[in-house]
Amino acid sequence: MTRYLGLALIFLLAATSASASGFAELGGEARIPLADAWQIVDDSGAFPYHISRNDQSAELSIFKTLISESERIENEQELKYSVDKVIEDVILTLPEAQLLANTGYFDKNRVWFDLDFESYDMERELKLRHRLKGVLYQHPDGYQILFSLWGK
Repeated sequence: MTRYLGLALIFLLAATSASASGFAELGGEARIPLADAWQIVDDSGAFPYHISRNDQSAELSIFKTLISESERIENEQELKYSVDKVIEDVILTLPEAQLLANTGYFDKNRVWFDLDFESYDMERELKLRHRLKGVLYQHPDGYQILFSLWGK
């Protein structure tokens, strides 16, 4: 389960064999390389993790969601419904939000989605570009694990 997903962090797959220097530990499940200009913000030692550039020009949040066996996403229609709910309940609630792209893939062994969108940061008076990527894994015990990366 230490395999994660893309969005500028595909390097997670290689992280498990590297030394601890310059790495961040994520919940005891994975280590990721952390570039010099990046830091974990308010590290509680548990998900979600928030990683930010020192100059605060970019940030990344990493989420882990357990989906019970009774709520499993079993087909393309359920994936589409779930992603549409994220778009409606999260993305479109952001100031001046605009969905740019919505892609996904469903296979019994692999499920992922990518959402590209823009919003407006009223405090900094700045248009933000976002990417939300999710990868869903089947656990042998019947539940699913969704890892989500949200980069701004």
